[in-house]
Amino acid sequence: MEYKGSKWRKWDLHVHTPISIHHDYGSNTDAIWEEYIKDLEELTQPYSVVGINDYFTIEGYKKLKTFQESGKLKKIVLFPVIELRIRAFGNLGEGDAWKRVNLHVLFDNKDIDKIETQFLNLLKFDYSTFNKVGLTRDNIIEFGESIIENTPKDKRKGISPLNAGFNDLNFDHREICKLLENSGLNYLIAIGKGEWDSLRWDGSGSEKKEVVKRSHLMFTAAASVNAHKKSNESIKNQEISIPLLDCSDAHTFSKSKDKNGDLIKDRLGNCFTWIKADKTFEGLKQIVYEPNSRIFVGEQQPLLPPRRIDTLKISFPNDTMIIRKEDRSTVDKRAIFCLRGEHEIHFSPFFTCLIGGRGTGKSTILNIIAQKLLNDNSFFDLNILNSTLGHEENTFQELKTPESYVDIDGTPEIEYISQNEVEAFAEDKGKLTEAIYTRLSQRSEVDFKDYEMKIEKNISEITKQLKNVNEKDEKNIEKGNKETSLLNDQKIVDSFDNPTYLALTKEINNVGEAIQKINIAKSKYSNLRNSIIELTEKYDSKAVSMNSLEKEIEKVVSRLKIIIADDFDMSITDAELENFNKKQTQLLNELEVYLKSQGLSQENINDYERATKAIPQYKTTIAQLNSEVKEIEKSLQVFEENRKSFFEDRSRLEKLIEQELKPLNSELKSSNSNVKDINFKYGYDYEKAKEILFEEFWSYFENKRPKDFGLNSQSPAISRYLFENDPIKVLSQSKSEFLSRYDLKGKSEKQETQAKQYLLKLFEENVNFETYKLLILRILVNSLKFKDITGFYDNRELKSCSFGQRCTAVIVALLTFGNKPLIIDEPEAHLDSKLIAEYLVGLVQRRKQVRQIIFATHNANFVVNGDAELILHLEIGENNETVVTPISIENVEHREKLLLLEGGEEAFRKRDKRLIKNKSF
Repeated sequence: MEYKGSKWRKWDLHVHTPISIHHDYGSNTDAIWEEYIKDLEELTQPYSVVGINDYFTIEGYKKLKTFQESGKLKKIVLFPVIELRIRAFGNLGEGDAWKRVNLHVLFDNKDIDKIETQFLNLLKFDYSTFNKVGLTRDNIIEFGESIIENTPKDKRKGISPLNAGFNDLNFDHREICKLLENSGLNYLIAIGKGEWDSLRWDGSGSEKKEVVKRSHLMFTAAASVNAHKKSNESIKNQEISIPLLDCSDAHTFSKSKDKNGDLIKDRLGNCFTWIKADKTFEGLKQIVYEPNSRIFVGEQQPLLPPRRIDTLKISFPNDTMIIRKEDRSTVDKRAIFCLRGEHEIHFSPFFTCLIGGRGTGKSTILNIIAQKLLNDNSFFDLNILNSTLGHEENTFQELKTPESYVDIDGTPEIEYISQNEVEAFAEDKGKLTEAIYTRLSQRSEVDFKDYEMKIEKNISEITKQLKNVNEKDEKNIEKGNKETSLLNDQKIVDSFDNPTYLALTKEINNVGEAIQKINIAKSKYSNLRNSIIELTEKYDSKAVSMNSLEKEIEKVVSRLKIIIADDFDMSITDAELENFNKKQTQLLNELEVYLKSQGLSQENINDYERATKAIPQYKTTIAQLNSEVKEIEKSLQVFEENRKSFFEDRSRLEKLIEQELKPLNSELKSSNSNVKDINFKYGYDYEKAKEILFEEFWSYFENKRPKDFGLNSQSPAISRYLFENDPIKVLSQSKSEFLSRYDLKGKSEKQETQAKQYLLKLFEENVNFETYKLLILRILVNSLKFKDITGFYDNRELKSCSFGQRCTAVIVALLTFGNKPLIIDEPEAHLDSKLIAEYLVGLVQRRKQVRQIIFATHNANFVVNGDAELILHLEIGENNETVVTPISIENVEHREKLLLLEGGEEAFRKRDKRLIKNKSF
């Protein structure tokens, strides 16, 4: 499996074996050892690393190594641990037994051959009755024999010399530390929490402080996660800063129970410690450097950030070349593409840093990810990839969709900040507003979508009313024209009052109205049928399994389908319409004959016939227009009743934004002298709103603009005079109040006078004034488009801050909020190195626990002190092809690659300052 850097694993660093002087496995036999091995291999939550602690010996560790050599315990890494008692006593109170403090020394498994020669064999039995060098079983037995010999016979307890010597054996704490310091061994010291607690501050305070000061870790065998939490709080309350690891202190098998039938606490597998590190001693040391992000105590390992990129797979043709866009016609300027061919690159779910020299492909990899997932990346617009695609040589053609040669396992949602884009956020207020708003909506417990949908619905309603207002005006104009035509034709028809004529024209009118009604009904029927078809298609469910409400919907859809299936026989209506048309033609012929008999000219007869035929059409159309205008007026009335809620909906979203900004601003309060407080405030961007309002005003009235004014949208006088009336106030003004502002009596330049005249002429029509008010309303209720989140650094608006301060505020905000993978190419650009080292690395460490972060960087502080879980080192190989080597901070073999980073040695020195205990003995 490809290396993905430091990952969470179960570590138990205090486990006894059947060789241990005290244990409850049964005995030190082959059968017990086989059971022991099987138990370790079949634990419900498998161990990745085990510290083998058999007190004064590493024989148990050696025996387990022989099992590993035979193919057992393949997935477990073992470390040798020595446990010693030191000459420090304590008890918790009156009546409690006195306890010696236990010291655990964890050794690198690479030093196994030196542990005995350079440490155990140099420990001294420093007693007046027994003085020897070398912690061996034989010496302990001999020590025990001397104890028994010097104990009055009536006080001897009948225990073996080995147990007598072991129970009485203790060492000087400072001597142990000095011996370890001079041993050349790689080690960590862990103090037992229970025994250390027994040291009283009021009697052994200096010893208590000294012991913990010289230790790197503290061990406890907690009964539960909650018990460990309380122990940890207890240590912190004593103002002690030391990692507290939970260990099983296993002396028996994982399923062993006590006499009450309960599982024994100190058993195999009963450990809650998870460590994020390689299974190496150098990996273990990282918990001393970074305890907060490397140690977790819980029943299960911590959840990984839910949105993450796992793997990038690249498969460009082997002959892929790259060329700048402006040089695409110059063959000589093509260069070999460093990421041609097959590449598979893995990422840590936490913090991955891409490092390497210029031109090794760091930025290209990030741009490939952005192009694939965002499909909006300028890199491949400026850099063109070419390949022969397997055809003849020198037939290179452009790879127009580079993303088609890329696959990504993981989330499709990322946030990508390319080189110098931090500058763009710092310069572009709108871009920063969207970034902050997106983060607010993601972190809020309230669903922003509900508020956004209401505003979008309101805007849609206003747009609908804009259409209604203008349709109403158009229909009223059309109705007025029809009424005028009706009146004129009615006068023609009424000018002749002969009874025969009147009877004929009345019958012609009736037939004409019947024809109009049938035609209108046919149109209504067609529209109704199409609407029902649309409904059935929209709500027809294809689900196999449905709930009760879905079944009810399906019933309604089925009924509608039956209605559609039972289509009306239109031939009946067509026959009826044909009969009326024949009847109308017959009556018009009779009217023509009659009018001729009365001596009328053909021209007059044509007028009578046309007018008689047109009148029923006018009447029907006017009635239809009246009905349509009434429906529009009803809609307008409902709209007027609801328009107050539009501003309430805007206000709700704005209050939600302000509410969500409070905890954000609280988190951005700085406790670091290098970074001042950063905060954000919400506001409605009224100036931008007026700009857009003017654009919409000019566009909307393009077809209604008076033709006798030589003005255009660039004329500053128009917008100036239009906005002399504050758009907010216009909403409550009458037309006369509005127009009173455009007084032509005052002296002004020609262009300004023309602007006033233009506005007066335009807004003489009520419909134009009502339209303008709706345009204003649509703009003012839109807190989505015109939201404005302003950033402040040290209480100064970002635009008034230095460029470096703006970049600082931006990158802090981008890192602090959001849960999508955050990919930044060279985040250190424009940032002070001290700021990175003393502030940003800590922020990265906190944020990487909850979101994936990927940097391409040259700055060692991000990599080393930001504690990157995975480092991808890029270099150009022999064939000008990028070679990616995945490493980690604990990977000593590749440490030189990290030291070559800008400030690499200094970064490691800063990190080492957190592990000074080895140097203080």
